[in-house]
Amino acid sequence: MVSDHDKVLTNDKIKLIIQSRNFFSNLRVLGFVLDPLKKAVLSLESRRATLKDLEPSQARALSPQKRFATFFIEALK
Repeated sequence: MVSDHDKVLTNDKIKLIIQSRNFFSNLRVLGFVLDPLKKAVLSLESRRATLKDLEPSQARALSPQKRFATFFIEALK
């Protein structure tokens, strides 16, 4: 894939990341984790939406993101 788009991918570090064995698997996991967050944000973007509109299932889905964000912030300190 990288060799097909050599003119577009000019950064060697990015090429190495894309060529890594787990790149697409990691993208799939990231999409799975971020999808509930995307749905919650889209449902709350309505002008008349309130936090009451956040369904319990969406709140539960956001719980892992909160733990992940907390872990990530702590790791950066």
